[in-house]
Amino acid sequence: MKDKLEMPTQFDYKASEREIYALWERHNVFRGSPDNSKKPFCVVIPPPNVTGILHMGHVLDNVPQDVMTRWHRMRGYAAVWIPGTDHAGIATQNVVKRALLKEGIEPESLGREGFLAKVWEWKEKHGSIIIEQLKRLGCSCDWDRERFTMDEGLSRAVMRAFLHYYEKGLIYRGKRMINWCTVCGTALANDEVEHEEVKGHLWHFKYPLLSGDKPTGEYLVVATTRPETMLGDTAVAVNPEDERYRSVLEKTVLLPLQERRIPIIEDSFVDMEFGTGAVKVTPGHDPNDYRMGLDHKLPVEVVIGFDGKMTEAAGMRFAGLDRFDARKAVVEALQEEGLVEKIEDYTHSVGHCYRCNSVVEPMVSLQWFVKMKPLAEKAKKAVAEGKIQIIPESEKHDYFHWMDTIEDWCISRQLWWGHRIPIYYCAKCGAEHAAENEPKECKECKGGEFKQEEDVLDTWFSSQLWPFSTLGWPDDTQELKFWYPNTWLMSGRDILFFWDARMIMAGLELVGDVPFKTLALHGLVRDSKGRKLSKSLGNSPDPIGLFEEYGTDAIRAAIAMHYPMGRQDTRLGKDFFRRGQSLIVKLWNAARLLMINSSGYAGWDCALEPKPSSIEDHWILCRLKECISAHDRYLKESDFVHSIGTVSTFFWDNFCDWYLEIIKPRLKEKEESAAALDLSFYVLSSLLKLLHPYIPFVTEKIWQICREHGVLRVKEDEEILALSLWPDYEKIKADEDASKEVESVISAVRAIRDIRHHMGMAKKDGVNIVLSLSEGRSEASEQGEKILRNLARVNDISYKDGIGEGKKGWIPASFKGGILYVEIPDGIDLGPVRERLETRISKLKKAQETLSKRLSDENFVKRAPKDLVENTQSELRECAESIDKLTLFIESL
Repeated sequence: MKDKLEMPTQFDYKASEREIYALWERHNVFRGSPDNSKKPFCVVIPPPNVTGILHMGHVLDNVPQDVMTRWHRMRGYAAVWIPGTDHAGIATQNVVKRALLKEGIEPESLGREGFLAKVWEWKEKHGSIIIEQLKRLGCSCDWDRERFTMDEGLSRAVMRAFLHYYEKGLIYRGKRMINWCTVCGTALANDEVEHEEVKGHLWHFKYPLLSGDKPTGEYLVVATTRPETMLGDTAVAVNPEDERYRSVLEKTVLLPLQERRIPIIEDSFVDMEFGTGAVKVTPGHDPNDYRMGLDHKLPVEVVIGFDGKMTEAAGMRFAGLDRFDARKAVVEALQEEGLVEKIEDYTHSVGHCYRCNSVVEPMVSLQWFVKMKPLAEKAKKAVAEGKIQIIPESEKHDYFHWMDTIEDWCISRQLWWGHRIPIYYCAKCGAEHAAENEPKECKECKGGEFKQEEDVLDTWFSSQLWPFSTLGWPDDTQELKFWYPNTWLMSGRDILFFWDARMIMAGLELVGDVPFKTLALHGLVRDSKGRKLSKSLGNSPDPIGLFEEYGTDAIRAAIAMHYPMGRQDTRLGKDFFRRGQSLIVKLWNAARLLMINSSGYAGWDCALEPKPSSIEDHWILCRLKECISAHDRYLKESDFVHSIGTVSTFFWDNFCDWYLEIIKPRLKEKEESAAALDLSFYVLSSLLKLLHPYIPFVTEKIWQICREHGVLRVKEDEEILALSLWPDYEKIKADEDASKEVESVISAVRAIRDIRHHMGMAKKDGVNIVLSLSEGRSEASEQGEKILRNLARVNDISYKDGIGEGKKGWIPASFKGGILYVEIPDGIDLGPVRERLETRISKLKKAQETLSKRLSDENFVKRAPKDLVENTQSELRECAESIDKLTLFIESL
């Protein structure tokens, strides 16, 4: 028997979080091992950059992964969440370069090996920051399995993958139009270019028409958004169906400033509606012009260099100028010659580097590529046949479209940091050799000296192997056999093509199976104004700061409650985080209330089945059973909003607002208190398990306090909540009829409270009621009457078929058990009551009109987030119901 027990008034998350995480690590909670007696569950973390510091995107990625891992672990799966970091070639090289420059060291002066030594030194010093911050988030990764995309095992996997593609003829080297970042100094894949709408100009230039070598005095006007590239024009193109230019076909024009004669060609690619319908063709600096140049065998003039400066081919006047300075200079030069017809304001899409946000330059360059179409066909088929489930289903459309329009992937990067391409050139004859290590002899000339390819592989090349390289591939390990394919992956919709699709192609090609069975895609986190989070706007909150202010659990709960799937976005704000915080506070207070009332209580034995002894016990068990079932159904569908919402609603509404209120009289009676506490601690223990995946710190803390004080007596293997067994709703037994009686009572209490509110009656004043029941009274009805008297402050209850037609002084209200009538007390002036109700109805009708207009707008219904539309529909229904109730109320007065 226990004396009265106390809990601190608040959850001290600042003191508790590290202490609890250390408890989990001491008990090896996160360790996963292949076990053929269990079902496998495996998820790999989207590897954050080794340069990274935790931001809200990481929180959005990792909270649901932790929820799913903890949930499966508690359900008895052999669960593992594999962590690690990405070497992030461009980002890391840039970070280390800046650090060296601050020290007064020119990175190039170190040479390749010297610079790489500095990067590894930096990685050892700073690379674990993001890992420690993920632990602050509560991530239950198996840290013994932590990987790095450039560790020895993963580097071997990268080499093996490259050689596989190369030997199958899927990797080749060629001169093609690529995207070039002049700031990062490297090529970029097409999907590493982010297109942004930019306000610029459309310049209309006059190119002199020639007859032979002589000007005719006429001009062909072309429009361009990039004047500096006109110095590299090798043709002017018109659409063959454009009647305006019939007379100039097969003629030539004089390229201004360069004094070079170039042809007028026909090509159906030309948009007759753009500008004048005549376009300049610059094969060296535009991907569409490059393709047109290949078709028409046009020469390629490179007038912008890899450093972003104009080359000698641009002419002496412009050579050496920055490309944007050259833009102004070219316009001024053409204006001097009277060749600028007009300049218009023009908004257009401009490609930017996804790393440094500088404007990308299309360039013709010798690079390494992967042929993607053969790989894409298999990946497309895998999703179409249901081998991979994509959530939400709507995202399949983008996936298939990308696969249908896929282009070869440029995988070479002009960097030092990264996986160096395993190609060796014979110093004697130049023959190309693909090998993990430097060959001893040339296959062509038998020479023995080689030079390795300078370029490194795109970071995404190693990331695409992540689901199986982390499990030991290319070796046939026990882990690979057991956990591949991975079970589930959460990823941002914005990297569906960067990462997810490539993993699918790589898994099918290299391992022979899909990399994961389910791919869940989330949307974006925005600020309270709907703007995308960015450093430049200063609107991206520091998660560590939020953990300190609200507690980690509060942030996790808030994220889960508003989790954006697919094209949905979620908005951050103080109310957003406070909602999560309020759940933590309420849970702590509920546990504390039971603890305070547990004087002399022997403790609930968690090994036993619950024994309901009253109708409210049966009711709460029925609601708990429904809660667990619905939660599990939602979480299997990766629907985090409704999974945590289901548990939160059960906790707040069913358990706190009703059950704990109903049992308060029983807690004061010695004979009844033990049974009431038994059920209460049983439900609390189930709630702690249900909420643990979302808010692991506070639930574990309450579990340990309850266990240490003996109010929860647990089995040895359940001493740690994170390792306890998930509640099985099928094992919960309760009387549905008794539960329905409580539902009826709750409905009656709400009706009486509404009448009290509208009449302006004091809460302490008792009321008299008449109940007209749709079914007869039972033993359960007698228990229900006791609850009704207590919660609704009822003095006298009569049971009749009604009160007599036309009889005044009684307010009717329907409830789940029939109709009730509340007697209007003497002394209440009905005039102000009627006036208040009419004012309320007027406001509700205005709200109803606004909501109806919103829902009649097709754009709102189609484009607004699904939850917003559903909430608006729900609000409209509630308005209509409230108007009907209040109108009936006034009539009864």
